[in-house]
Amino acid sequence: MHPDGIVTRVRNLAEVGPALLAHVRHEALGVPALEARAEALARVLRERLGEKGLRGRVGTAPAPVLAATYTTAAGNLSFFSLFTTFGTRRTSPRVAARGAPDSG
Repeated sequence: MHPDGIVTRVRNLAEVGPALLAHVRHEALGVPALEARAEALARVLRERLGEKGLRGRVGTAPAPVLAATYTTAAGNLSFFSLFTTFGTRRTSPRVAARGAPDSG
């Protein structure tokens, strides 16, 4: 990781860092060549946030939206990422208890 890299520009690193690290580690599962970069990012985040900050909010579900603010020469830039899951639909417990078909 470059010492003046993107991590130095993230204004809300305590929120963005752990989520970014989790994403990079997940990607490294499919692309082993990324493992070294994931661990380099973990070292940088550990230095900046400490061990506790590196873990993020343990025991809480991740928010479906992650806002990131970057400091640039042109001013602050804010972006958001929206996380969604596509997959098997869920039947509500009330509908399942009645044995009725799911309307969703």
